[in-house]
Amino acid sequence: MKILKRYLLELCFILSFALPFIKGVNADNGRRFVEIYYGFTFLMEHAIVTAVFICSLLIAFFLKKRWTKWLAAGSYFFLVLWIATEGYFFRMSLEDLIRLWTSLEFLTKTYQLGFYLNILLGILLIMKYLKVKK
Repeated sequence: MKILKRYLLELCFILSFALPFIKGVNADNGRRFVEIYYGFTFLMEHAIVTAVFICSLLIAFFLKKRWTKWLAAGSYFFLVLWIATEGYFFRMSLEDLIRLWTSLEFLTKTYQLGFYLNILLGILLIMKYLKVKK
């Protein structure tokens, strides 16, 4: 039980990836596999954004400075925004971004609930593991 309490945040982060698939597990499994494959290929097509995130994590891990921890959290948030807008982040107007993030249809879907949980838990995990020595 102590081990479970110790790794509760990590467990929740992993489960947030599975949350979009809980609602329709038996419905159209073929489409679900296509969505997983598309997510992977999207990251490979936009490898620069993914590489910036991975490099910022490595910098934060090795340097252990306060600003590097915020750099890693910020780059994770930017990666998630990039994925949410499907690579059109810089081409979208501020009104379109606000409409995208606040539409009721967007918020009520199970996929988006897992998406928001993933953002929050990912940033918390970065903050947890990249502790700064004072």
